[in-house]
Amino acid sequence: MSIRSFFNYFNNKNNKNNMTQKQEFENRLNDYLYHSIFKKKCAKNILDNIEVYPYKENICNLLEKLSIYINKKNLYQEEVLDKLIQMELDKYSYVNIFNKLNFKQRKQFLNLCITNLSNINYDILQLRLDEKRIIKKSLEEVLTYYDDLFSLEKLFKNDQNALNIIYNYINNNSIRIIDNIIDSMYDKKESREDARIYIKMIIEDIIKNEKANYSDIKKLTTGGFSNVYSIKDKVIKLGDNGRITYEFPNNPYIVKPLLRKTFKLDNKNIFIEVTQKVDNDEKNITKEDLYCLYSKLRDLKIRWTDVHTRNVGVLLKDNKIYWHNDLRPTDKSLGLQHYRKAQELKAGDLVILDADFLYDEKDKKIKMAVNSFDREFEIRYQKELKLKKHS
Repeated sequence: MSIRSFFNYFNNKNNKNNMTQKQEFENRLNDYLYHSIFKKKCAKNILDNIEVYPYKENICNLLEKLSIYINKKNLYQEEVLDKLIQMELDKYSYVNIFNKLNFKQRKQFLNLCITNLSNINYDILQLRLDEKRIIKKSLEEVLTYYDDLFSLEKLFKNDQNALNIIYNYINNNSIRIIDNIIDSMYDKKESREDARIYIKMIIEDIIKNEKANYSDIKKLTTGGFSNVYSIKDKVIKLGDNGRITYEFPNNPYIVKPLLRKTFKLDNKNIFIEVTQKVDNDEKNITKEDLYCLYSKLRDLKIRWTDVHTRNVGVLLKDNKIYWHNDLRPTDKSLGLQHYRKAQELKAGDLVILDADFLYDEKDKKIKMAVNSFDREFEIRYQKELKLKKHS
């Protein structure tokens, strides 16, 4: 059996995730490579047929084995790079491969990416300025097929001329940025027509309120259950069916939501939350700041079990709803329990951004987050409570 037929045999097996089958493949491949007296020829034969190699996730290990017998210049020649790009490997495999290339090969790799209309993540390749110019030279063409427009913004964050090209494209092709946002919540084969309609409608309303453009949509972070975006003063959280606490007591210590709702879109539950933007630089927040906020919630008989600097921010404006009309959503419409009153927070106050782990203290299904100060803070709070009673 030729090496190509051997690769194709395992490629056509029904279950490529079968560990026994995978081990059988590795053993037979090692026998072919290591036990031959013509090791260089065997290694070259494997390299010539690498495009049908069945276990793409192990491609870097394979290349490492082949590098024993084939020098780097021949291992990563242009023809091989072309095959590797067309294989659509995971992004970390491409980072690994790219880091092993010499200057000439790196430029060949990038040019081949453009020729193949590739969606390889350029922003994580740590490109030099001259290498970014290769992408920039074809940027208008790249924008027409490249899936992740946010990553292109990240790549050219210090190049205003390139950013202007990207922003102009986004403003004239708004559905592309909507699709970027939706892609993180749906598999490629899943329908997302309802999501396109409703999420686009919400985003357009925010754009109107903020007097913004589609190019003002910025990707902020990706959390455990949500992707987070901003449009000027507003922040949008979008996630697919993964909230820990769908309902919790409304209170002054969460950033006030304009919208907080789960929609059934294309047979999938999509959680959407819109709030005011805050300063969430963790360096400005101390552990004592967190405890002060924690104790205020406990005074309202609320347990917060994901106490961490990543989940809080400093208000840039008073904790109110800022909208072009008099928007006053009810607790029920926001999916919240009744409001527990306390003094309204002002600009400069610390506020909770992620309300996934807020519970009434009598809730019997309180879930604990990992790497949280909750346990330490609860012990301290109960001790202070006893001292107050006895004083």
